[in-house]
Amino acid sequence: MKRLIFKTSFEWVAIFRNELPDIYNIIIQSQSISQFCKKISSYIDELEHNFTIASYDAFLTIKRMLLYEGSYVKECSEEDTIYINTFEHLWRGIKYEPNFNSPAFYIEIYTLFKELSDGKLKDRSDNDSLIGRWNSGYEKNIVSQMKRNKDRIIQNLIEDISAACNKNSKYSFSDLDSDADKKRKVIQWWSDYRFHLSKALTHPDDIDRYLGYTLPRNTMLILRNAKEKGIPFFITPYYLSLIDCNKQYDDSTLRDHIIYSQELVENFGNIKAWEREDDVRRICLTDVVKKEYIINHAGWILPDKALIHRRYPEVAILIPPTRGRACGGLCAYCQRMYGFQSGVLNFDFQELSPKKGWIENLKDSLRYFEEDAQLRDILITGGDALMSNNETLNIIFNEVYEMAIRKIKSNDSKNEKYASLQRIRLGTKLPVYLPFRIDDRLCEILSEFRKKALKIGITQFFIQTHFQTPLELTPDTIRAINKLNKTGWTITNQSVFTVSASRKGHVARLRRELNKFGVITYYTFAVKGFEENQSLLVPNSRLAQERNEEKIKGIVNKEHEEKLKEIFNEKNKKEMECFMKKENLKFLATDRNIMNLPGIGKSLSFKTIALDRFGCRILSFDYDKNRSHSPAIISQPQIIIRERRSNLSYLMALHDKGEDIDNYNSIWNYRNSTTEDRFPFFNYPEQEFEITTKITNSIYGEYPTS
Repeated sequence: MKRLIFKTSFEWVAIFRNELPDIYNIIIQSQSISQFCKKISSYIDELEHNFTIASYDAFLTIKRMLLYEGSYVKECSEEDTIYINTFEHLWRGIKYEPNFNSPAFYIEIYTLFKELSDGKLKDRSDNDSLIGRWNSGYEKNIVSQMKRNKDRIIQNLIEDISAACNKNSKYSFSDLDSDADKKRKVIQWWSDYRFHLSKALTHPDDIDRYLGYTLPRNTMLILRNAKEKGIPFFITPYYLSLIDCNKQYDDSTLRDHIIYSQELVENFGNIKAWEREDDVRRICLTDVVKKEYIINHAGWILPDKALIHRRYPEVAILIPPTRGRACGGLCAYCQRMYGFQSGVLNFDFQELSPKKGWIENLKDSLRYFEEDAQLRDILITGGDALMSNNETLNIIFNEVYEMAIRKIKSNDSKNEKYASLQRIRLGTKLPVYLPFRIDDRLCEILSEFRKKALKIGITQFFIQTHFQTPLELTPDTIRAINKLNKTGWTITNQSVFTVSASRKGHVARLRRELNKFGVITYYTFAVKGFEENQSLLVPNSRLAQERNEEKIKGIVNKEHEEKLKEIFNEKNKKEMECFMKKENLKFLATDRNIMNLPGIGKSLSFKTIALDRFGCRILSFDYDKNRSHSPAIISQPQIIIRERRSNLSYLMALHDKGEDIDNYNSIWNYRNSTTEDRFPFFNYPEQEFEITTKITNSIYGEYPTS
């Protein structure tokens, strides 16, 4: 397939004529689009009985695309109506105007019809060998290079602190300090997370200086424009020390966090919330009771004075009114970029510090969990949950504990029992961005809360981290992970499938390395967003390809899932390693490859129904059958999404990164997909009583949860 990725639209006409003569002749002989569609339909119907299993999927896809041809559908990400005319594009392009369609369109149609006769395309990659090409941050040579990076950054810090006028700062030098004294102090401060927060880089010129003036001129122009546009920069000296300006290892997945794209700069200020978590409105539900309610896209009624996001019946996100609304850094692909755009999320720690009355606001938010029929899972995040200081976190935990007790007691007077709280989760990237934040007092608070919460029936305690690459597993991060493991909390990981992270073997290696330190993989997410994330987007077909062809090396047999659950519950890393060795597993594929559908939830169940003339697939998604959903799905039987990137554009981006495109040939075959089952460890435990089936806090009324 490599020979085809640089073909022009005019060259594609010749390819169709020479390699798909039947299709070409039907196009040329058809006098109208309707005649063309009829002839194509008859043509593939005549071939149906000759199809193999390998080509039958292409047959079904063409039939489905013909079914949608000439229809209008609601596209859910833009909430717009689009017209489906795939075959009209093909007929017009080949017969009259080749340049009307992009090469990405022609290669999609070409591979589709080729599959009818030749079967599915094969990759030539050796996935096992491709896993081994990715480095981990604790390897000896990588540690040495990162040490050199750190030394350079420390020298920059010394220069900046020496030049600073504020001598009253905790992190300042005295006039009597020698060069050796200054270096000794900065090395000592390096292990203090507050030092990194106070010295985080917030201007692109400083970032370039700390990286030895190695950022390309075009990159600097984009970053300076980003600063002028108001996009925040916040990069800790620690995280910057992982970036290698000497190119001794491939750090492009790391750079994806901190190097903003031209598309992000152009769209910042007009970014929309992909998941609709901030897309709320105020309405009066009845004419009788003139009370306003806040309603989100999924139909959930939310409390007035809280930052609560909700998509599912069982779980809601809590963003306390604390410094947890900030992060240890801003990821270029952040799903909450909408919040940073509006200023709700920011890096002004003084402004975000808890204000007078914040505990009462927190109680109001928690009352929502207490009085809801189905909520049993609270995800405390932000921002970043661990950006709150230890004593603030302790207050939050105590309020959650008291709320859980009240919810249990209130069930005594109910005929229909409400779900009790079963799971507490903390969403944080600080083990990656700022591992020194995991201090002894934090671990003491986590451990003590878990011990008392177990006594009232809360049995699941998850810390959801966000590792993107094995390079982030440095000795400092590993120490933080080991400390967290000792608290009894389960560490799970969510990664985002950027172009760099999606290269063959990369996520597989990340899973393997995380497993070594007792971290359980939870989700691998498609990049969210619109044009602002164009350069980072990966088509859903690659997510499906990775799942079927690479993740397969870590799939656990159903009969062994219960044994693995026991190992996870016991936090036994040695048993985990023995289990993998005994079952001949490269890693434990406990995560699910998933896309977040706007407003409703996660799924990778899709069918290709069309193409636009730029080669982007139009997909019809179904809901994840593994879980309950908002009653809003009753009014949305299907979710249609137009992808923002073609497969060809994605493959060319991989080519630019030095990838052999022939290792990705089968990506064209993944036109349909089904969501993976959730790994049983992540299921909610059975409650001791039967929970009511009614739904509360929904404008759609009381519907069953399944």
